[in-house]
Amino acid sequence: FYKQTLQFVPKDYKILNNLGMVLANRGDLPESIGYYNLAIAEDSSNPVAYHNLANTYVGLGNLPLAIEFYKKALEQDPEFLYSYGKLIQVYSLLGKWELALGVVDRYERQVGKTEELEQARQALRRGQELGRNK
Repeated sequence: FYKQTLQFVPKDYKILNNLGMVLANRGDLPESIGYYNLAIAEDSSNPVAYHNLANTYVGLGNLPLAIEFYKKALEQDPEFLYSYGKLIQVYSLLGKWELALGVVDRYERQVGKTEELEQARQALRRGQELGRNK
């Protein structure tokens, strides 16, 4: 459907981004990257395609590129909360506890103090401590 729609509206951000999502959901991660990049070329100020591209790189195991694109999503919109959580998750997977804690702090500046953020902070500190004790 989306590919057919592109014949009529070849440079529509939403269609390109949605096609990337459909392909990623089908497991065709490499092809989805191309559509996310096309969506970004059409609207580089929208954080959604950057975030989706980062998710795709997580799926491919390329965490450094995922970090880059989560950061780009947040550059476009510092209130795009989804990317904070994913960035914390990726930093944690890499054992980069201080960076993950820094993202929690930045997230908290956006939404205010919450019990969930305090729990996340404590969990990250436990992970950090466990990493030191190995």
